[in-house]
Amino acid sequence: MKQIKSKTIDLNRSAEEVFYALSDFTHLGTIPNDKIKNFKCTYDTCSFNVNGMADVELVIKERKPFEYITIGSGKEVMGGFNFLVNLLFEKTGERTCNLTAEANIDGNTVMLMMMKKQLQNGLDSLMDGIQKAVNNQSI
Repeated sequence: MKQIKSKTIDLNRSAEEVFYALSDFTHLGTIPNDKIKNFKCTYDTCSFNVNGMADVELVIKERKPFEYITIGSGKEVMGGFNFLVNLLFEKTGERTCNLTAEANIDGNTVMLMMMKKQLQNGLDSLMDGIQKAVNNQSI
């Protein structure tokens, strides 16, 4: 199992607001990306295809209000990978909070070592997207 921790982002919204926005996949709407196809979501699940190669299903496994959201793979991702991502909230003020993601990825050890940088970049990109959406108040 490989553990990866994202950078911590500062958000200009309360932990409560951010928690409610991120704990419901239907708030994602659609993902405008030429590499993502067949995007579907419900309150607890989200599925899509990446580059016509990998089908991905995400499931919210656990929610603890204003503290964390645990998101996991609903099925093995291409290459036999399974993962859990914890979104960790830290209240920093009345209307501000920090958010960090910690990923635990289970799969072929050699592949995980080779993909470490891409996985880290992907997790940090996710955080950049959340920060941009929250601070621009699009969620």
